[in-house]
Amino acid sequence: MNDDFEIHLYEGAAALRELGERLASTGFPSPPLATMDPDFLAQGFEEGRAGAVTAWRGARPIAYMTYTIRRMYFRPSFGPLSLSGLPCRQLMLYGYAGREGDPPRIIERFFRQLKQVRAWDIAGIFDLPVDNPLGAYIVEHPTYNVGYRAVNSVFDTCQVAIGEGFETYLKTHFTKKTRYNLRREVRLLEEAAGGEVTVKVHLSPDEVVEFLHAAESIARRSRKWRGTPGPLAPTPPLIRKLTCLAGQSRWRGYVLYIGNAPAAFCHATLHWSALFVELVGHAREFTNLNPGKVLLYNILQELHDSRAVRQLDMGIATPEYRRIFATSHRPAVDSTLYRCRPYPQMLRLLAHGADGGYRLLRALIGRWKPVVKRLVRQSWIMVSEFSELTPWLANL
Repeated sequence: MNDDFEIHLYEGAAALRELGERLASTGFPSPPLATMDPDFLAQGFEEGRAGAVTAWRGARPIAYMTYTIRRMYFRPSFGPLSLSGLPCRQLMLYGYAGREGDPPRIIERFFRQLKQVRAWDIAGIFDLPVDNPLGAYIVEHPTYNVGYRAVNSVFDTCQVAIGEGFETYLKTHFTKKTRYNLRREVRLLEEAAGGEVTVKVHLSPDEVVEFLHAAESIARRSRKWRGTPGPLAPTPPLIRKLTCLAGQSRWRGYVLYIGNAPAAFCHATLHWSALFVELVGHAREFTNLNPGKVLLYNILQELHDSRAVRQLDMGIATPEYRRIFATSHRPAVDSTLYRCRPYPQMLRLLAHGADGGYRLLRALIGRWKPVVKRLVRQSWIMVSEFSELTPWLANL
């Protein structure tokens, strides 16, 4: 089949800046997220070698897809555990942007072009909505005819539409009893803190470092990161990245304070005209007061008041309370593509074997669980009966 467009590859900072200028000069719509912006990738904020594969109709760009190639350690998961890592090169794909043409056909040509780039073993696509053309293509074509196989995981994500006002949202979405319980949880936290509860919204580049220090403090006191600085440690590369995003109005950071102590945080970025929750955390000493839920309540109130975005995307529905606030749900996909070469296919088989072995072990344990419970219960009865006989035996 002959196509009426040509495919070109851009790699490196200079080439990406050139691509950004050409996209802007031809009136191409602004990218929906920062990692799909060639100028953003040209600044080196994402680890690895950055590039973009593009489709052109004459001198007019009609579609493109950005990526980075980085070295990493592939760690198969055995349930909640990560096994020892094996070195590999990962191609990270960030999404598809197009303004005309047939997206499935263009994406297939993109993959054929990327196949010629020899410097990667596996490709990763994460948290991509299935209504994005790339996400839809991944779901509909789990096995490609262009030299690799895909392992997909489709999951549900939760969104909240930012509408007319916060009180209207509460009245239309929650029952009277639920509204009372939500306000009660907010009130209980304030009473426990002596009324000294505040939520600070960080928006400007000058506020990035303050937010990161607060997030690091919370991470060190959380169960999730257990004394480590967590993924938001204020390193120079992360500070530069978030400062750039803040300067483009693509970043918001929220911190809930109890007195002077940071208790919970939310790190969020702007995606597809929605504020997407990237990372949250709370200090373990405040767990019983539900600081994460109270912070989300305050975030929704602030977004309804400011009308900064049209939607809050909370991502995957864990913790469970996110489902309570959601007004809609949308499937998203994580996908790992393994090239049809010996080493990448060995990685695929290792991942498949580790996952299958864990599922088999769980099934076996589940089958024997009633037997183990019965043996433990019988042993406990025997111990109890023996303890009753002990005084009598002592008197013999």
